[in-house]
Amino acid sequence: MKTRDFFCMTIVFVLTGVLLLGATQAVYAAGTASGIDIENRATINYKVNSIDQTLIESSPTGNSTAGSGAGADTSFKVDNKVDLTVTTVDTGPVSVTPGGSGYYLTFLVSNEGNTVQDYHLDSTAVVTDANTSFGGSVKDAFDMTSVNIFVDDGDGNYEPLEDTATYIDELAADANIVVFIVASAPLAATNGQYASYHLTATTRNGDTISTEGSVTEQTTGPDTASVDVVFADGAGSNDSTRDGKHSSQDDYKCVSSVLTITKTSSVKSDPINNITNPKRIPGAVVEYTITVANDEDAATATNIKVSDDLSVEIGAGTIEFDPNGYELNKGIYLTSPSLTSALSNALDTDQGSFNDPNNPNSVVVTGITLDGDESATVQYKVIIQ
Repeated sequence: MKTRDFFCMTIVFVLTGVLLLGATQAVYAAGTASGIDIENRATINYKVNSIDQTLIESSPTGNSTAGSGAGADTSFKVDNKVDLTVTTVDTGPVSVTPGGSGYYLTFLVSNEGNTVQDYHLDSTAVVTDANTSFGGSVKDAFDMTSVNIFVDDGDGNYEPLEDTATYIDELAADANIVVFIVASAPLAATNGQYASYHLTATTRNGDTISTEGSVTEQTTGPDTASVDVVFADGAGSNDSTRDGKHSSQDDYKCVSSVLTITKTSSVKSDPINNITNPKRIPGAVVEYTITVANDEDAATATNIKVSDDLSVEIGAGTIEFDPNGYELNKGIYLTSPSLTSALSNALDTDQGSFNDPNNPNSVVVTGITLDGDESATVQYKVIIQ
């Protein structure tokens, strides 16, 4: 019988422990808003000589007065757990063109704490030789210009006229919002270069709507009766753990054409040797070849205009443009991915001209388009005087 009683008591204690553990987990469940007062009191019921006595309620200072209502609640305020994350939304570097503007990096700032908070926003350029977010190198880095930060108005798309806020105002617990770093690309940027940036959000007090709150400070020392502040954030790309901040990195990548222009000459004939081993003597015909090439994997270059000004040489009387170098009144020859043809000297519907009113004594060819790893040549002939 004693063994059975002991077994029953053991089960009671085990079940009681499980219930107490469950109750403890419920009390400390994440997400309860800070500042809330949690109030409750305990009650004891008992007998004296098998006679039920009046219940006694607890109080924070101790209570022995019997009766319902004679006790007092034990209460405490839920403290402020500051926790946030900044996440890069872009899945790859944002492509920019030298000289372009309005390029934006997209981030998501999430309030993972239990209090409404403001957030101050900063952008920091990644130093040269660091890694990019997506596996590239910032070894050949450049800096964007006119770098600004704007908070999304709620639709997830950057709209310059609507997205004008520069800090996050009153972000509720468990809520998030999109933030953009918006910038322009300098003309000096070259194909394949990166400009990488950290976005850092710093927690501020959500005191007043439409006013950026003061910096949130962590409570030091022992627990107080008021709302204490505990930093619970992890380390981001450019900050430390438990500093009330979080950051993430994103990249701009310059995607441009890489054009190389080469000009060579070859003698085609002379008055003495004709076309057999001709020499560059007066009366000889010399052909110039201008080659424009775009690098492999470079962006498409459009509206390429090739100009070659011969004003000095023609003015000095050293050479003369051959107006019939390839056909009658066609002294220019274009070889390109879209057109291979002799071009007329006149300023007309084809892509070439010589000595037009806007470009005296100049060979001009317009409208060339080159994809990556493509090239075009412009040829014309002159006669040595």
